[in-house]
Amino acid sequence: MMPNNTQATIVYVSYEGCCYEVRIRSDSDARILDILYGLQRALCIPQYEMMLCFGQQRIDCHQFCSLRSLGIPERSTLYLYRCL
Repeated sequence: MMPNNTQATIVYVSYEGCCYEVRIRSDSDARILDILYGLQRALCIPQYEMMLCFGQQRIDCHQFCSLRSLGIPERSTLYLYRCL
């Protein structure tokens, strides 16, 4: 049996007054798209309607962006807004 090297990266996402814990299982750096995919499944919001922010800064959601590449520490709180 192969050892499981997969770790979970945890961030918190604030949306409409609630705070959600998001765990991304990955053997590399957690990508922003993985976070959005988890939120889409949990909240039933299409990804194209999501805007994710860290503090006052909007997070770029192209496929190569990760928490590490954006300088966002694990266990940070991100803010989700719905753009209709």
